[in-house]
Parts: sequence; structure tokens; C-alpha cells
Amino acid sequence: MAIAILPAIATDRSSAEPASRNATTAAKSTPTSSNNTSTVNPSATQVATKSLPPIADINLVLQLKERKVYVYRGSQIVAAYPVAIGKKGSETPTGEWQVMETIVNPGWTNFNTGKMMPPGRNNPLGSRWIGFWTDGKDTIGFHGTNKPDSIGKAVSSGCVRMHDRDVQALYPLIKVGTIVRVVK
Repeated sequence: MAIAILPAIATDRSSAEPASRNATTAAKSTPTSSNNTSTVNPSATQVATKSLPPIADINLVLQLKERKVYVYRGSQIVAAYPVAIGKKGSETPTGEWQVMETIVNPGWTNFNTGKMMPPGRNNPLGSRWIGFWTDGKDTIGFHGTNKPDSIGKAVSSGCVRMHDRDVQALYPLIKVGTIVRVVK
């Protein structure tokens, strides 16, 4: 089942301009579907929001085996959150990346059915999106989930699912350009 992200509020906190990148995500709404992609809709209304400044020297390390993301300030761990990662055949890519977009309250559209879902409790992306990887077609990022039982498992199409409260806590610490290191 393919889905499209329709950002209700997008923020590129490295400038005063709203994020308006056309990208796709490997976020998925059903673990059994094998051909899932989604697209950010740049024509959706996007409004820059005022937020807390990101904490200096923050970087993320996603430990795939542990299924945890660690938040570092310099060399000190300041937080850790459990996550769900990509399943076999749709693994979360390893390497060093940078956050390229952040979206508050993303919506999505199912490409198979055309059904649009606004932001809200049933939205499979939760209340926050932090995109950090793209191949020019698909985008992978951290996001909330409406399936909290998936946390701790390898079930996504590459994206990193988090409890919504955790991605909300992480979000104000992140800015476009924040380093994300993904290791096995």
C-alpha cells in the first residue's frame, strides 16, 4: 500500500523558509505489502513554525541490532529511544547521513485507494517526520506511528518508527543538517 505524505506544517529550522522539498518515503502502512513508496506533496499548505533552537552539537546514532536511537551531545549520550526498523529486503540503510527535512503533523494519501488521511491519531506517520536519507526517489526518516506494538521490531520499509511521545521529544533537538549515523 503506497502512501503520500501531505505536510500540514513543514519546518526547515535552519532558515525561516518552510521546507518544500519533493521527496518520497519508504514509510509503510501494512507490513505485508512489498511495493510501498510515498511522496511529499509540495503544493500542500506549508507554514514555518517557531520552535526551540536545536541544542548545539547534537547527533544521532541509530543502532539497528539494538533497535534504539541514541541522542548525543558531543560525545555524551543525553537520550535513547526504542525504534522499529526496516524489515528484511527493505532494510534501513547504514551509513552517515544528515537530516534534510522536518515536518510537523504530516498527512498521507494511499496511492492504491486514493484515500487521504489528515494528521491525527490514526495517521501512520504520527505527529512528526524527520527525513534523513534519499536516493532521489524514496526518502527514509524517523516518524511516529499508530502501531506502537511495532516498536522494537524490523517491520518497516526502511523508515524508523518511534513512539509518538519519543519523536515529539526528539524533534526540537533536531535541525536540518543534524548528523544521523546508522550502524548495524
